[in-house]
Parts: sequence; C-alpha cells; structure tokens
Amino acid sequence: MRHRSEPLITNMNVTAFLSVMVVLLFLFLAKDGQTDIRTRPPVDLAKVNHPVSMSGANREDALIVSVSRDGKVYLGNDQVVPSDLCTAIRKSLNAETEKKIYINADARSHYSRIMETLPGIRCAGIDKIGLLVGDRNAKAPGF
Repeated sequence: MRHRSEPLITNMNVTAFLSVMVVLLFLFLAKDGQTDIRTRPPVDLAKVNHPVSMSGANREDALIVSVSRDGKVYLGNDQVVPSDLCTAIRKSLNAETEKKIYINADARSHYSRIMETLPGIRCAGIDKIGLLVGDRNAKAPGF
C-alpha cells in the first residue's frame, strides 16, 4: 500500500468570486449615483438653506405625490388626475402604511398645481403632509 506524503487541498478560495459579486451588486443598485431602487418621476427639488430630514420618505411603503415641471401629478409612479387623487390614495393605503403623504414637487412647477393636490390628500383622511426639498448648501457630487 502506498502512503501519500502531501496533504490534499480540501477548501476553496472564494475571495475573488465574492469580490466580483460585490462589484456586480453595486453596478445593479447604482443608478444616477443613487442606490434607491424605486424610481420616481423626475423632479428638480426646490433648494432651501436648512432642510429637515424626512427619512420616512425613503420607506418602501411611503406615499409620495409628485408634481412635475409640466404640471403632471403622480402617486408613486402612476400618473393621476388631481380630482382622482383621493380615490387613488385610499386604494394605496393599508394597515401598515404611515398615514403621511410626502409631496415631491419640482421647483419650477406652478404653486397652484401643488395646491390642487391638497383637497385630494385631505379627502383620503391624511392630515400629515411633508414637502420634500433639497439642501442648497450641499456640495455637488464629485467635488
């Protein structure tokens, strides 16, 4: 009988595999410098000097009403007519959803168009409304 003097290698080095997987993960999650998987209608937020953080707007079940530059109104990613907003919000509400709406309005949209969304929001029984804004003092990405 022959006796082996060299031990067998019984483990795998997966470091290279894991590093490739991490790079792929970042590539799939990164979109325009953001890692937010959900997409929202494109708006250029109004800039203010002292914004207040509204982390609830990043929740997956957050109700976000967007008003684009051209006056279109969206609930989440779906375009709605302001008069139908009450019904659309009621359909989106469930027991776990926070009873708060976040308005994501473009800085160049007409104020009257934003105000048209408020009766629909209040009709759905929601009194807590947050207006999403950007930080005027934030440095641009890459600087």
